Amino acid sequence: MKRVEVNYDLACEIYNFLKNYSDIHGLPSPGRKLNKITMPVVFLPTNFSYISVYRDYTQAYKEKYGEEKRILSERTFRRTWKSLMPSLQFMSPKSDLCDTCEAMKLEIQYVTEHEKKISVTENYLAHLSRAKEERNYYNNNITHAVEDGKRNPNKTKTQILFKSFEGSAHIAYDWAQNVHVPYSPQQVGSIFFKSPRKVQLFGVCNIGNFPHTEQINYVIDEGEMPDDGKQGKGVNCTISLVWHAIQKYNRGEKKLIITCDNCVGQNKNNYSLFFYSWLIDRGIYEEVEMNFMIPGHTKFICDSCFGLIKIFYRKSKVNTVDDVASIINNSTTVHLNASQRHLNGEGFQYYNFKDYFQKFKKIPNIQKYHHFYFTSQHPGVVFYKDKLEDSYKETTVRNFSFNFNIQPSIINIRPLSLKRQEELYKEIAPYVDLPFRNITCPNPNEHVID
Repeated sequence: MKRVEVNYDLACEIYNFLKNYSDIHGLPSPGRKLNKITMPVVFLPTNFSYISVYRDYTQAYKEKYGEEKRILSERTFRRTWKSLMPSLQFMSPKSDLCDTCEAMKLEIQYVTEHEKKISVTENYLAHLSRAKEERNYYNNNITHAVEDGKRNPNKTKTQILFKSFEGSAHIAYDWAQNVHVPYSPQQVGSIFFKSPRKVQLFGVCNIGNFPHTEQINYVIDEGEMPDDGKQGKGVNCTISLVWHAIQKYNRGEKKLIITCDNCVGQNKNNYSLFFYSWLIDRGIYEEVEMNFMIPGHTKFICDSCFGLIKIFYRKSKVNTVDDVASIINNSTTVHLNASQRHLNGEGFQYYNFKDYFQKFKKIPNIQKYHHFYFTSQHPGVVFYKDKLEDSYKETTVRNFSFNFNIQPSIINIRPLSLKRQEELYKEIAPYVDLPFRNITCPNPNEHVID
């Protein structure tokens, strides 16, 4: 039988299939691993395999092109997968999520020199000990926030004075994988080769003091992202959403503690540090502490909330972005997850924090540090250190006068291009239930006035 050659068009189809497949079935690496070309690793569950994914690909391909259409072999499919999307991998029940742990364990296993084995073992145990200390610190901060929340007299949905309660609040935040609209548990195979409407999810989890743990999940349609160049889920978008959540959740606590992973573009950057220094300057908190978890050991509360959403999403019929919001609100019986739409700016706004903080002085090599501290006793100063037991170093990020009460300029959303609207109408609308097609994939030419 003649071999099927992988040309450009077929490679694009395979890539689209794998991308859509990973968005539906995959889970982002809890260790926030990156592959060799710095793409975030996405894991398929342990019950998936190359054979099972190839079987789904074959079914989808035949649904699109018919039973008689020849299809490439499983071996070629696997080779093309590894070439096009090496970041899509399978999670092993026994795999270590931390690259450092995995490398050290292999070295301990195969090193022959006794002294070298002892040295590597000591380093491995020290690494595990530090990860455990950071994890305990994270859990202790949550415990204190829950205890403080129970004795906080300030109630939600009332006018609250900032810094009126001698206690702490704790938030954690992260981006999830995007989800697709439309979606069905009985997904038509041919849609895997297309580009459905994409919806971004960003979660800010307020742990224990509102008056219970709740994660607000920002549901952002692809036509509602900020129009700030190619930033996408970058600094302005992330900080704007955190700023909205802080205003929603604030109950007058004097101290705010934040936990994040180590994603440089979104969380671990100078602009985030400037933002928390700004919160001190505005008189919202007396103290702010920002902690970044150890790479490879970053599994935290946001992942659990996203996981619950993903489980319910996979069981649900999704025709609109509002359906995604409804899935979030109903993903738990205790209302752990709540949704927030943009609603043409009535839900939340995007702000240009990058331009706003342009004069602030950047801290070099912040990737090396995991703990940052801000206090009203030292405005404009950032304290930073690597390990919990280290002493803080300090640097001044603002030594000039600044009107803190003027907010950054608003960034408008970037609407879908006409080309993308036409693509959705022609390619995706047939997969949307008829009553919802004009909502999710309207005909862009119907609104043109002669």
